Amino acid sequence: MPKTTKKQIITTAKELFSVYNYDSVSMNDIAQKLNISKPALYHHFANKGEIYLGAVQDVYGYFIKNFEKIIKKNIKTKEKLKKILSLFLELKLCKNKKNECHNMIIMQKLSKHDENATIFLKKAKNQLYKTLSPLFDEIIEKNNNLKNIKKEFLFLLIFGTINSYALNKAMLNEEVLNKKEVINYIIKLILK
Repeated sequence: MPKTTKKQIITTAKELFSVYNYDSVSMNDIAQKLNISKPALYHHFANKGEIYLGAVQDVYGYFIKNFEKIIKKNIKTKEKLKKILSLFLELKLCKNKKNECHNMIIMQKLSKHDENATIFLKKAKNQLYKTLSPLFDEIIEKNNNLKNIKKEFLFLLIFGTINSYALNKAMLNEEVLNKKEVINYIIKLILK
């Protein structure tokens, strides 16, 4: 039997958590899916919570890395914003096969008030803000109406809108606007 790595465990756990939800997946389920023994699984992770946190970190790491690539591109502010919004919607709407449906995983776990998940998500939000801060500087510079607006508010406005859209679509199965319309309206609103 080939040696199972932490990465393989996290990848498998993300799939299982996405399909069956966090509470319905056991360490035994993960071990069976990987065709390894439970002791081999416990060699890498002390408990399911650690695996969950690794899965969430993996998802956010992927997106932060891609956000950083977009920010560094020498393209117009509008194009950067469009790419960032599209990628963020991909993250929220579970359209990325590599990362499964992270939004549902996070909501399930946060509903249990898991302190480690909450701490990580605060750090991830701060990292996301720091990564996107140069883009917000460009946006504010281009729109005189935003000169007196704090970057933090702009961040909350944009991503609060996307989160609300994603929750309506995913949980209520309502789609008032399509993805392109959401992106275009946000761009029109902040890049007059």
